[in-house]
Amino acid sequence: MAPEERKATLASLLKLCPDPAAFHRCKRFKFHTATQTTSVEAEPQSSATASPLPARKDLERLKGSFTEEELFSLSGKSAALLHSDAIRTGFQQGTFLVNSRRPPPNSAPYTVTCLKSGKCSCECEFYGRNNVCQHTIVVAWKLGVLSRALESFTGRSTYSISTATVSSAVGKKAPASRKRTKEVVEPKNTGSEYLDVSNASCSKQLCVKSVNPTTVVITKAVRPDDPPPAAPLIIKKISGNIRKCAGCSKPLSSRVEGFWGDHDSEYCCGRYEAYYYWNKGSNSYQLSSGTRHYHINPVCTQMFRSLNKTISLAPSIPSTHAICQITSQRFGATISTQMT
Repeated sequence: MAPEERKATLASLLKLCPDPAAFHRCKRFKFHTATQTTSVEAEPQSSATASPLPARKDLERLKGSFTEEELFSLSGKSAALLHSDAIRTGFQQGTFLVNSRRPPPNSAPYTVTCLKSGKCSCECEFYGRNNVCQHTIVVAWKLGVLSRALESFTGRSTYSISTATVSSAVGKKAPASRKRTKEVVEPKNTGSEYLDVSNASCSKQLCVKSVNPTTVVITKAVRPDDPPPAAPLIIKKISGNIRKCAGCSKPLSSRVEGFWGDHDSEYCCGRYEAYYYWNKGSNSYQLSSGTRHYHINPVCTQMFRSLNKTISLAPSIPSTHAICQITSQRFGATISTQMT
């Protein structure tokens, strides 16, 4: 570029004047979470009847289209999103960004649009097949318009469900067969030669990617999902080496938004279950089992995954203790008699 052209370009750039309102909106975006100051008029919920997080009873309108397991899973996932504060106000009015659990590079948040009528829509695949998802439920709950959002539910999309796993080649004419000439395939260095091939689990658990001819990136594989727990929850007192919640990874003595009382700093839930952990010696995920401890709430314990919904008391806790009533209200279940 000639000096004259460079001066002319700089002079034109200096004349640009950004919109101050848009600039401040973008600057404040990462510091502000979703509030009820949107185009949707929020309906105030009564503190006597409303629960701090969405529950199974709030999705009663979907009972005819979903099974009990699906409804329980939807309520649990939406409660987990609200519990982890995964909602942010979008750039446009009436839009919200909900964090996604997809692995990189497709980990961008989902965009949820909420109209003044209360109808919410999402761009995730689950919404495309069912016309409702945990992202729309949690946004509608946050705004206080969940009842109106469920009234606009028109049923699941049967066509989208039936064609979700169909190959794109179905119904097309098969290509004509042709003779293929043998091609010489040159070997490519993928970086797998840098792994210890004598360790079979290592080659399966470590992902190798060649960035350039001199650089190889080795990362951990995606952690497998833990098997569904089948043992009951045991309410017990926090003592000894019981320090950390296996659900939210926070100290058991820390405050949990929506679930905190006078006895939460003294008691917790324990459950014997199987789980995966990363073994540094073999560079792989290995399955182990043991008692894991959680905060006393259905979000940290992930009760929607559990095969056993029973909740029992440790022998040292009497059935008349206040923690029994608190646990029964949070889980919506009856506490069984003391264990022997």
